[in-house]
Amino acid sequence: MARFGVDLLEMPPNSAWLPEYIAPRVPRSPFFFTCEHASNKLPDEFHLDAADQHWLDTHWAWDPGAALVTRALASTYGCGAVLARCTRLVCDVNRKIDGPGFMREEVEGFALPFNAALDDDERQRRIQRYYLPYHRTLHDRLQDRLGEGDDPLLLAIHSFTPSMMGQKRPMEVAVVFDEQCPERAAAMIRGFENRGVRVGVNEPYSGIKGQMYSAWYHGRGTGVDYLELEIRQDFFESSAKAKSITAIVSEVLREI
Repeated sequence: MARFGVDLLEMPPNSAWLPEYIAPRVPRSPFFFTCEHASNKLPDEFHLDAADQHWLDTHWAWDPGAALVTRALASTYGCGAVLARCTRLVCDVNRKIDGPGFMREEVEGFALPFNAALDDDERQRRIQRYYLPYHRTLHDRLQDRLGEGDDPLLLAIHSFTPSMMGQKRPMEVAVVFDEQCPERAAAMIRGFENRGVRVGVNEPYSGIKGQMYSAWYHGRGTGVDYLELEIRQDFFESSAKAKSITAIVSEVLREI
């Protein structure tokens, strides 16, 4: 598993930016959850002027609501979970290191000052400090779980904006998958549809198009089934709506 340009098994994690890890409470728990865009925390070494801090509240910096759902599901099912602690603006742990959007230079025309003119040394430093600790921790903790037997479903939790580039997104959740476990994806889709939830099937993001990198990388590397679930961010505008969609997700998971 050396698709990062280094061997994860040879790379000691940097303890300062290890992701949050929720240990499983139930032996052979049925799921293992991840949340790559859990946080909008900008490390102190990077700077944004006060007038530009609002970018950290946008979807460019994180997936609002995704961490809330991840922690709730981990609690409900007693499963393990790994959640990133750093904003995706520093480097996106759900992207290949040579892929688009890995270290964005700008968002909506705003040039990110801490990502301007990055040289190879700085890119490698961030990979070592912020990117690899996430993936090494996920690798190790997932291996711990696999050692118990009865492979879990690896499920990445994300959220998406209600509109993009002026186009409204009618789907309320999205099930993102590839050829690894289409039957389980279909069961999840049916579960939402049976509850009156509008489902995007590989839209607005698609596993077939390679838009679920972390789940794909760790799922393929271990041979477990993997999916990504996306939830529209307007469900997190109130605690009542957030509780409602989280409860629905929890019910649907019992059926897959």
